[in-house]
Amino acid sequence: MFQLPAPITPAEFDALCEAPATLLKAAATIARQLRLVGELTPMPGGANFVVAVGPWNVIKLFPPFQHYQWEAESRVLKALDGVNLPVAIPQFRAAGELDGWGYVAMSRLNGNSLQSCWFGLDEHARCEVLEQIGVVMAAVHSLPTPFLPVLDPPWELFWEHQRERCLSYHQRLRALPEPLLAELPAWFKTHVPELAEWGPRVLLTGEYSPENLLLNQQAQGWALTGMYDFADAMLGPARYDWLGPICFLVQGQRARLEAWIRGYRLGEIDEPKVARKLLADLLMHRYSHPEIQLQLPDWQKSASLDALAFQLWPLA
Repeated sequence: MFQLPAPITPAEFDALCEAPATLLKAAATIARQLRLVGELTPMPGGANFVVAVGPWNVIKLFPPFQHYQWEAESRVLKALDGVNLPVAIPQFRAAGELDGWGYVAMSRLNGNSLQSCWFGLDEHARCEVLEQIGVVMAAVHSLPTPFLPVLDPPWELFWEHQRERCLSYHQRLRALPEPLLAELPAWFKTHVPELAEWGPRVLLTGEYSPENLLLNQQAQGWALTGMYDFADAMLGPARYDWLGPICFLVQGQRARLEAWIRGYRLGEIDEPKVARKLLADLLMHRYSHPEIQLQLPDWQKSASLDALAFQLWPLA
């Protein structure tokens, strides 16, 4: 009798994704139960296993060690079902468990991933897209409390955990150049945000990054039309979500940052303070890896962490 393996390690899950016959059988079982019809096609990327079911539906499988992501994805899609946003998000179909694995069935969005289009866009188009991303982020961040699902972990516990592990984590990772790594302990004491500084909690998707945004080319140019993947969603302060577009798309370019700010309608701020806090946020991020996320020219040559912060936020 067919059964998904549980428990399972991340390495074993990766092996299953490489040879996905077992996972496709699971997806076929779920599709039959939900009466979703269509050819099953694995979709690349992401930390979980995603299968298109024909042209209209998607099933996302979560191994047991990603249980928290299954809960976040299903709760956010349920909460946002029917909410009017500037772009499309997947419509919730169903959520459940199979052999200890979680699954979420949702509608399939059409469009071109921003990741596949970005390098083909001219600078004007890039700024237009960043302004649209700002509009979408502002809309999500302004959702009233009744739309916000219950998500774990609470921000206070999450942030204290990140604070406690941050220095030792980066000292082991050694992705920062030695001079910046040596400066890190003293710099943190001054610039790591306190909980009281963060402000109100909003819905964080953690995914305003190129691989999870969709574009369509229209008569007036490229338009942001969709966003997906809420597996890393949390309730927390808005600035934590800024990191995706600022690291992966702004890339230290002043005009791009100004475009995103126009869309987001960010008010008057203390630019140097925000720059330093944003770099601290990045270094304390749950997936922090400067070599991957700091897509800035020659950032390793920065004379100090302050200099790096001002490169990340070029309006400081």
